[in-house]
Amino acid sequence: MGGSGAALKGHADDIRAVAADATGGVPIAVSGGSDGTMRLWSLATPYPTGR
Repeated sequence: MGGSGAALKGHADDIRAVAADATGGVPIAVSGGSDGTMRLWSLATPYPTGR
């Protein structure tokens, strides 16, 4: 599967849900995984900003 951006790495298993929005003008996403975790992402970087 191809994509135009960097992969979001931070879950130990499949990602099951993603929601995206902007807060304070910063694009963010929240992901939920099969590993029972949720991650908060700043879409300016490929790394989670919170757990």
